[in-house]
Amino acid sequence: MSMSLVRDQFYQQLDNNVVGIRSTITKLSQLLKEHDEELWLHLEITTKKQSLAGFTAEVQDTILASDVVKLTCNRKIVFLG
Repeated sequence: MSMSLVRDQFYQQLDNNVVGIRSTITKLSQLLKEHDEELWLHLEITTKKQSLAGFTAEVQDTILASDVVKLTCNRKIVFLG
């Protein structure tokens, strides 16, 4: 088993633990919602927009880096296959 796989499994266990980062962020979000719902709503909307933009950029990067797409010298995108 490679060290990177061990590391990834370790991080995943921490994330999914009741004291992990996801649980901590969820608790913090619930507290914020209880005490300042306007700020909580703003952060929820902002986070979702940023998350979508990041996901879109990742998909574009993956497509452009794949063997399916080749950029030619004249900058046209040619789909192979």
